[in-house]
Amino acid sequence: LRKHVKTNPGDYDLVQQRQHLVFKEFAPDCDDLGATAPTVGMLPSFLLTTYYPLFSHFFHGLGYRPNLASGVEKKGIDRINAPLCYPCELSHGYMQNILDQNPDFVFIPHLAGLKVLGGQTPSVTCPLVQGEAYYNPIAFEDRLVNGPQLLRPVIDLNAGYAVIEKVFITLARGLGHSTRAAKVSFQHAWAV
Repeated sequence: LRKHVKTNPGDYDLVQQRQHLVFKEFAPDCDDLGATAPTVGMLPSFLLTTYYPLFSHFFHGLGYRPNLASGVEKKGIDRINAPLCYPCELSHGYMQNILDQNPDFVFIPHLAGLKVLGGQTPSVTCPLVQGEAYYNPIAFEDRLVNGPQLLRPVIDLNAGYAVIEKVFITLARGLGHSTRAAKVSFQHAWAV
């Protein structure tokens, strides 16, 4: 201030820079998918904001268009019937937004654990993070009865590559893809 130096605050906004890396730079380019590609809705809540490149590349590799919720809808938050923390409220608002987009699938994983270098073993996530795949859809049962299929794999990122790969293969096989296609897609996604 004293020296009247002009700066661009965006250059120092590390949150904005991280968002750009996760959701733009390391996200798949979906221009190669046709307009009729099935869509997989994702909530930018909790740990999906960190692992979006992995998940989005996996689905893209199988021919799906990953689609993030674009906002938080108050009417989604209003569906909560018990007091929850603010991030859980946001999750409900994102779910409303993604359901309003009419995706073919909604990917809402149960992320049980994380690999933390030099951290506790086993490393587990917050119970509310783990439970998102269960308590969130309950608030939207009326929308999900004839709506998109929920994809809720249990993923423990602390379990090792072979175990994690098996979860993704099982997920892809449940969607009608071959083990080979699932492995190729997962290997590419993991490398990102």
